[in-house]
Amino acid sequence: MKIDITGQRFGRLIALSPAGKDERRRSLWLCRCDCGVEKVLALTNLRTGQVKSCGCLNAYPDITGWRFGKLTAIEKVGVVNQKSIWKCLCDCGKEILVPRRHLTSKATISCGCARVKRREGQRMGRLTVIEDAGRDKDGNVLWKCLCDCGNTIIVESKSFPQQTTKSCGCLIKDSAKTNINKYHQENLFEGTKLDALDNKPRSNNKSGVKGVFFATDRQKWIAYITFKKKRINLGTYKTFAEAVRARREAEIALYDPILEKYGKEKTSEEYFEKALEKANQRYGKSV
Repeated sequence: MKIDITGQRFGRLIALSPAGKDERRRSLWLCRCDCGVEKVLALTNLRTGQVKSCGCLNAYPDITGWRFGKLTAIEKVGVVNQKSIWKCLCDCGKEILVPRRHLTSKATISCGCARVKRREGQRMGRLTVIEDAGRDKDGNVLWKCLCDCGNTIIVESKSFPQQTTKSCGCLIKDSAKTNINKYHQENLFEGTKLDALDNKPRSNNKSGVKGVFFATDRQKWIAYITFKKKRINLGTYKTFAEAVRARREAEIALYDPILEKYGKEKTSEEYFEKALEKANQRYGKSV
């Protein structure tokens, strides 16, 4: 009775077709090995497990788990042009396919990250490179850095040539504090900020004149002025014009002397008149 083993696997061999008999009257089969080699083998040797490959199994042992530089062989995925292709995991976390001979000859020792310029210990602003942090989804090399303030941050390798990242973010905060302190040193005199001593209303001012607003609960106009961090009430008035005049007199009395003392321009009478005219058009002079 003839035995058909077409398509059956024996180790690394797959039976393709019968190939007659040998001198010992044993059935012969043409088999293809996983390495790509085809060879005629005796059926009895295949079924007993005496033969499991074309011979490459002995010459090329299983390398699963073996390390080659930064690569660890995971599994064989096939044969291309009679070359065994292995899936490997790089220490950086990336998986690549590599011919077996490239691994054993050390022609390939990483996914490519080994060619990346080493930066451990390099300084960039307040940052010191600690170690390789792998790659992002776009393949950019990442580095873990320690900031002088004690925080750690992940930085792309492309940031180093242009020095685009110099801290974990604390440098910006410290620069802002320095600028604020400098601003105060340049503008704070006798407990007040000189650049705040003007008669330009803020964007949320509804009356059109700084320091003047209408109190709906009292149905009166209120005038006030802030000087040396203190708010000074200038009184309650029936008309808008009276409240505006009180505010203007306070500016002349409080703001102008200290502005003149430190070489700054006095509050603007022209600006005040324009603001008053505009506000009067809105509220009416009799308001």
